[in-house]
Amino acid sequence: MLKIKPLLAIATILVGGAAITALPGTSEAGRVGGPMVREVFIGKGQYEVFMVRFEGGKLAKVGVQNAGTADLDIRIIDPATLKVVAQDLSTDNDAHVKFMPPVTKDYMVLVHNFSKNKAANYVLFTN
Repeated sequence: MLKIKPLLAIATILVGGAAITALPGTSEAGRVGGPMVREVFIGKGQYEVFMVRFEGGKLAKVGVQNAGTADLDIRIIDPATLKVVAQDLSTDNDAHVKFMPPVTKDYMVLVHNFSKNKAANYVLFTN
């Protein structure tokens, strides 16, 4: 659902209960083709990899919202250099990152279920 308050020019995208807010002056584009939302199951200790094209020179946001209590981590990797450009390795159930791609290109979004004893259902989302 998209809500826009014209007076303040604030846009809020609600995805699976999480809010991503773009304030005036923030240049956001995110994923080429618009926001992406995927519901995913991940097993204990497993990895999931997604290729996502982000617009260059604009703020990109990626997050995972966990339906359970597994420790999910996220890394954004430039596939050309294998360099990690953003990551959230906290022990929280959810993970969120922001980064500024210099050019429009594909990035690897790697989600890791760090929990060795808990599988998880989660929602992956981008702006």
